[in-house]
Amino acid sequence: MSLRFQPIQAATGSKDQASRLVFHESLLVAVLVHLMDEHGLEAGKSFLEVGFGRVADPNVPIFADHDEAQRWIISQLASHPRRSRAVTLRDVCSWQVSSPSLSSNQPCNFHGLTTSSST
Repeated sequence: MSLRFQPIQAATGSKDQASRLVFHESLLVAVLVHLMDEHGLEAGKSFLEVGFGRVADPNVPIFADHDEAQRWIISQLASHPRRSRAVTLRDVCSWQVSSPSLSSNQPCNFHGLTTSSST
């Protein structure tokens, strides 16, 4: 099983902008963000900003290096072959609600789609 990593800069709201999109069989399965110096002992590591389908994990794993992240993602893809579902607008809104900039009673707008984030 092989993965493709694409370096990007992500608007994270912090100095942690160096990121990588992770693809498996041309499908985006994860976004990893590199932690900067202000994270102390975690500086230089990467964390799972978001995983899709079988790579989704609410525990937000942190990886010591690129190889550890790759091994973990491959193990997630291999160990849960049927656990997959599409990300919905409601999912995106629930992620935004966890952001301090959006309260739970504001409507959620994502690429022109709007819904109440509290539903």
